Amino acid sequence: MDMSWETLINTDWHDYRGVAKDEDRLLNLLKPGWKTLLREWWNIEGLDQPTPEAIEALQMLRTLLQRITRDIISERQIAEQDLEELNSYLEHSPSRLLLTQNENEFTLQRIPCTFDWSWLQAQIAASFATLLAEYDLTRVKQCANPDCRWTYYDESNSKRRRWCDEDCANIMRVRRFRERHHYP
Repeated sequence: MDMSWETLINTDWHDYRGVAKDEDRLLNLLKPGWKTLLREWWNIEGLDQPTPEAIEALQMLRTLLQRITRDIISERQIAEQDLEELNSYLEHSPSRLLLTQNENEFTLQRIPCTFDWSWLQAQIAASFATLLAEYDLTRVKQCANPDCRWTYYDESNSKRRRWCDEDCANIMRVRRFRERHHYP
């Protein structure tokens, strides 16, 4: 599954320990080293450095995905307006098909007509639309650590995972232990 939707949502970072202030990590794309982030987050190379407008557009998409995700987690109907907005992002992904041959094997590839930040937004929106259409939405969860709030897709067999990762699980176990034993 393409998890680029999850990566975008979680760029709205909250310190899982509850000590540091929250941070919009999308703004790091405006700083030196942004190409490394782009590779780490979305495995993409070749885009020009984003403009502040491109970052703002990604922030708007993130807000939309967060809103829809909250509806999914709360088992509420997704608003028609939100689906229309998601579809408007999908409209920005024009592509063409390219058939190539390698010895006796043929490969059909989808090639983007434009390779820019609008295209990236469309790809992220498409990954989220694929989640909505093809995957078990009861597995979309938010970390039970109130300081974290990361969104994740629970791939455990039992669908009972409560934490985004082991760091949050451990910190919550320590907090519960301290509460029970009256540690400060």
